[in-house]
Amino acid sequence: MTMPDILLIDDNKDRAQQVEVVLQFLECRCSWQESKSVATAWEDDVDFDAIFVGATTDKLASLLKSIHDKVNDVPIALLVDKTAPPLSSATKIIS
Repeated sequence: MTMPDILLIDDNKDRAQQVEVVLQFLECRCSWQESKSVATAWEDDVDFDAIFVGATTDKLASLLKSIHDKVNDVPIALLVDKTAPPLSSATKIIS
C-alpha cells in the first residue's frame, strides 16, 4: 500500500507544522506550500490524494477556485482555528 500524498496549503506556519506532524504520524507524505507559492505544487508530477487549506489565507475563495480548476476530483479539507470567526460558504464561487 502506498502512502497518501497530501498537499497542505497554509500561511500559518505553526498550524502547518502541527498538521504536518499529525499527517506524518498517519504515514502520509506531506507537501507544504504557502498560498502565494502554491503554483509550484502543480509543477511537480505528484497526484495528490487530498488537499488541506488553511482558512486564514488571503483571498481564500480565489485560492479554492484555482485549486478546483486544477484538480476537481481531489477532496479539499479546510483548516480553521477554534477561535476564528465563522467563514462564509465558498460553494457558489466553486460551482
